[in-house]
Amino acid sequence: LNRKFKIGNKADSFKREVQLQFEALDNRFGLTTKVQNAVEQFRRNYPELKRKFTVFSNTTTGKVVLYGAFIYLIFSGIYLKILYFMFLLSLFSPLLLPFLQQLIIDQQEKQAREAYENQSWFDRVRSQYNGGQQQQYGGRPQQRQKRKPQQPSQDDDFGSIIDAEWTTIDDDDK
Repeated sequence: LNRKFKIGNKADSFKREVQLQFEALDNRFGLTTKVQNAVEQFRRNYPELKRKFTVFSNTTTGKVVLYGAFIYLIFSGIYLKILYFMFLLSLFSPLLLPFLQQLIIDQQEKQAREAYENQSWFDRVRSQYNGGQQQQYGGRPQQRQKRKPQQPSQDDDFGSIIDAEWTTIDDDDK
């Protein structure tokens, strides 16, 4: 069927054409930037909006408005459209889950990379010495036998890290 009618090629060309049209539209009107800015603004203002909504919904006027909106949704057919969308989403979710899973994995890897990059040099060096403290102060004998003493890295010019505390003399306490 694909060889006879070349459906795959037609679908690919249609997909490329849609992508080009969207990119042209996006370049012309800046839709992606506007949507990203709107989402960021909503995230920043969400706590304040939630607080205002909660205060409004606890008033008598707020309860009447929310009840009227619920009745409108039911009688206008929007409620049925939402139910139909949820049904379709549940029907096609097995097709979408691999993409969602890959997106989540990519985000977790990105966060782990950023966390490692943001970790200070001191924390990295200190983590090298934590193994030695466990070896010295605790752990089962089998663990102590298996571990080899860690050698300081070549980048470590300071040797052991000494924790020191300083106190200041306050002139007001005389």
